[in-house]
Amino acid sequence: MSEAMRTKTFWFVMICGAIPAMIYTGITFQIFSILGEQGIDRMTTAFVLSLIPLVSFGCSIVSGFIVERVKVHRMLSLTFLLNLIAPIILLYAQSYLVVVLFAISWGIAQGFMNIPMGVIWPNYYGRKYLGSIQGVTHTAGVIGSALGPIQFGWAYDQFGSYDSMLIVSAVIGAIGALLAFFAVPPKRKLPAKT
Repeated sequence: MSEAMRTKTFWFVMICGAIPAMIYTGITFQIFSILGEQGIDRMTTAFVLSLIPLVSFGCSIVSGFIVERVKVHRMLSLTFLLNLIAPIILLYAQSYLVVVLFAISWGIAQGFMNIPMGVIWPNYYGRKYLGSIQGVTHTAGVIGSALGPIQFGWAYDQFGSYDSMLIVSAVIGAIGALLAFFAVPPKRKLPAKT
């Protein structure tokens, strides 16, 4: 664990795990309010929430085949680019068609995020200390999940809409894409011979 924490890749990937947890939870907790402000009824919003996991499920299966053929950090970077699209679409979700487009894009993004995040830790750091590594990194995801709804609620209280936080979410997604792209497999440093 201590050896893993001395690599920049560890921190990059850990942040990459916290970002979607924060954004997904923030949007999910506030989705009825976000779409309600744009004139979307609660029945349509409920449909959106049921459509997202269906799309995500199918994309997770596809993602499993892709991650075996490309470098995992590049795929993770691509998934963050997909993730920044959903908050932007949500800014303009004032019609049924755009709301469904949001649900599909968010489902695709979530589906493609799940597999690389599960593969990257054992691929980069092995399986021997995987439990302790993921114990720390999942804690970062839980913290992200806890902060997401607070930030969305704060933004609404301060600015009277969720637009600013949706834009910030897209920017954070772009930062995640950069971190993932530079999260190359760490090289193990062998002890110097004496």
